[in-house]
Amino acid sequence: ARAPLAAVLYTLVSLGPVLGLVDIYFFRYSLVTDHYQYVAMPGLITLIVGGGVHLARIRNIDGPAMKVAATGLVIVLAGLTWQQVGIYQSPQRLWRDTLAKNPGCWLAHNQLANMVRSSQKVDDARQHYLAALELIEQQFGTGHVETARVHNNLGMLLGQASREAPRPELMPQAVTHLETACRIDPARGEYVKNLAGVLREQGRLERAIGRLRNFVGRHPDSRGTWIVLAECLEDAGRQAEADEARRHGRLDDPRRQQP
Repeated sequence: ARAPLAAVLYTLVSLGPVLGLVDIYFFRYSLVTDHYQYVAMPGLITLIVGGGVHLARIRNIDGPAMKVAATGLVIVLAGLTWQQVGIYQSPQRLWRDTLAKNPGCWLAHNQLANMVRSSQKVDDARQHYLAALELIEQQFGTGHVETARVHNNLGMLLGQASREAPRPELMPQAVTHLETACRIDPARGEYVKNLAGVLREQGRLERAIGRLRNFVGRHPDSRGTWIVLAECLEDAGRQAEADEARRHGRLDDPRRQQP
């Protein structure tokens, strides 16, 4: 009786973290964690195999019959593994399979759009981003912090597509999405730097400088933002202010501080 109890307890303990008993980061995105059942499977496998052997002994099932049954089981499991492994041939195939099984997975839409490398497919990527935004709002409400990430990604995509293809109408749309990302999650320096970069390309230096100054005023330890601010100030011909901003950026880097 101890062996079956040990197998059951092992399975339950192994599943404990993914049942919500422990707070784990990925719960932010999904409460379903099927692949973590692999950690608990040895307990169940041991219990099933041990139970099968015990039952065979009770019913006097001979060795050849057990070998045939074991061989058949291995063949079936090998076939299932071969079928499953095809899903992992590429990230795109994995995320498309995820959407086929879970159409409400906004993260899959976001990841598929992130993999677009050609400006010719920008419209497909945009549809994935818009689908992700719609799903997030349905699941978490309007203005959820995760929408900032998608707006930022969409803004960067449109900005890149505007550079690579003769589609100047995409750049204002890029600015709109990047502005939205900064408004929803104002503490992310990455979003502000991306916005400033696009504004800088448009020649809207004063607006870029204003957004950067506002951010470093609230987050003075953001070295990267200080450096981007210095570059924008240099482009605007304000060298003294650029030097001061660059000094702040270097001071925030412990490797560059003087002893």
